[in-house]
Amino acid sequence: MTIGPLGAVRFCDISIRTKMAAALGILVLMICVTGWFSADCIMRVHETAEDINSTWLPEIRYIGDIRYNMARHRAIIGRYLMASAPDQKSQIGDGVYLAEKNVEDLRKRYEPLIASAAERTAYDAFVLAWQAYLAACAKVLATSNSGDNAEAMKFFVTEVSTGGLKAESAMDRVVEINLAGGKATEQSGTGLYLSSRNVLMASVGFSILLTLVAGYFLTNAIARPIEAITMTMARLAGGDSDVFIPASGQRDEIGQMAGAVLVFKQQAIENIRQAEQIRAAELEAINFRTKAILDKAVSLLLDHKRRGNSVLSA
Repeated sequence: MTIGPLGAVRFCDISIRTKMAAALGILVLMICVTGWFSADCIMRVHETAEDINSTWLPEIRYIGDIRYNMARHRAIIGRYLMASAPDQKSQIGDGVYLAEKNVEDLRKRYEPLIASAAERTAYDAFVLAWQAYLAACAKVLATSNSGDNAEAMKFFVTEVSTGGLKAESAMDRVVEINLAGGKATEQSGTGLYLSSRNVLMASVGFSILLTLVAGYFLTNAIARPIEAITMTMARLAGGDSDVFIPASGQRDEIGQMAGAVLVFKQQAIENIRQAEQIRAAELEAINFRTKAILDKAVSLLLDHKRRGNSVLSA
């Protein structure tokens, strides 16, 4: 693992504390990044859902209610024209006023929610068509109230119905824009969910892989060298002074342990050498004493033989 232009440092030369701190630091960093990303994704999904709930759903609901009250308003106008009794006209007239008031109230709730230029353009076109329709309704009601129902019915068919359909068509365009916007927001939320899920799964998979890799390297860097040194110490204790000392060249804690074991090995070799010297000296002393005894015995034997020869000569 190169750390600079001046040289390189082997992985095994890095201290165990640094290795453990690096592995844990990387894992903690991955956990923090994954947690932050998860929280961010949840927040964005929440914002998308909030946008749908607070903007698109209310808009579509208000527009639907406007569309309903517009159709109801035109139907009530038709009933008003067909009514002949003043009491009926008065009662139906209240319904006309109520339907128109409902449209105006719903418009006031809807207008602050307009979010795009296209929606604003379509809504402005509706407002113009609706105002033209209301003007036609006021004219046909005035004609009917003057007693000319035939002319009022004719004007209703040619102006009111046409204006009402035009206003409803303009509102239908607003509905289409809102439905498209709501669908786009839903698709955006779905895409965000899918991309977030994929990234989170990849992050979890990478974290697992990183953990396995870190475990593998830490096992090779710590557990296996310690096991090898333990076996080496057992062989030294058994008298095997030719055993190889693993990790003796490392500069981490394992290398320090190997250096201590190497000292034991050298001391064991020195003890064996001294023991061999002592045994050689003892053997030399024994040989010397044995030779001296043998020489003394030979001397005595020769002396005894000379004495025996002297006696025979006499």
